[in-house]
Amino acid sequence: MASINGISLKNVKTFPDHEGCRIAGGDVWYNGKKLGHWQQDYYCGPDNYDFDERVLRKEVEAYKQSGFVEEQYRDVAGLDSLLDDLLHLKERESIAKKYFKQGYRTVIFFSDGYHFTYLWTQKDKKTALDSELFKETLAECRKTFFQDAKLEIAAYEAGKASFDITVGADCSGKE
Repeated sequence: MASINGISLKNVKTFPDHEGCRIAGGDVWYNGKKLGHWQQDYYCGPDNYDFDERVLRKEVEAYKQSGFVEEQYRDVAGLDSLLDDLLHLKERESIAKKYFKQGYRTVIFFSDGYHFTYLWTQKDKKTALDSELFKETLAECRKTFFQDAKLEIAAYEAGKASFDITVGADCSGKE
């Protein structure tokens, strides 16, 4: 199950906010113990929690110092940001597991922080990153994604993929 620093989400539901954009909510778990419910705000305000967020202070501080958070956002990042990244990680996990069950060996994700795409291949991770399909997808991303955004590429290999991530000041948190 996808987790960041022992924090995971279960029973996640998405629904439209007041403008029709999708927002999410679910149960927050920490090291196997349910803390309570979390929900993104209906009017784009801070997220809502029915538990004491301070329980996760140490994990959030480690996350803020990791590669998940760019330097200029470290002062404003918090549990809301971590759970948003965790939602994206859960989405990747769901997509990758679907393709792994179908017999594919590698799933590669591309994102500029706004746009998102992925590809799957029968090749292992190392050869998939050298494939023509990877090069074509990368070229297409460079044409359609935001030009000034940092392109993130993450590859997961069947049997080796881990969506349980520990981050901190001493590690990047990126795969």
